[in-house]
Amino acid sequence: MATENQRRTLSMVTLTALGLICLALLPTTDSKPLCPELLNVMELFLTGSKEDYMNSVKSHVDTPRIINTAEKLKDCVETSMNPEKQKKAYDFVEHLSQDVCQKTL
Repeated sequence: MATENQRRTLSMVTLTALGLICLALLPTTDSKPLCPELLNVMELFLTGSKEDYMNSVKSHVDTPRIINTAEKLKDCVETSMNPEKQKKAYDFVEHLSQDVCQKTL
């Protein structure tokens, strides 16, 4: 079983990877309209309520497996990170994507 420190490290690595994936998707011309919505979903994932996040996910996908995975990931964020850390993680994602979103909009 992972220690508390290992879980925190894994959470931050996972969130950093998500942020970098967002950055990789945003610079294309086709992703221009997605930038604000992607940041909104990331904000809900990291700092929003589970209900709001799941409603957002369900508005974009209808595959039960993806919805179930999204719910498990949100549960992981809520149990492994306190609200302050969730906010810092979102601020980091927002910072990484800020220039890209401004350039694509």
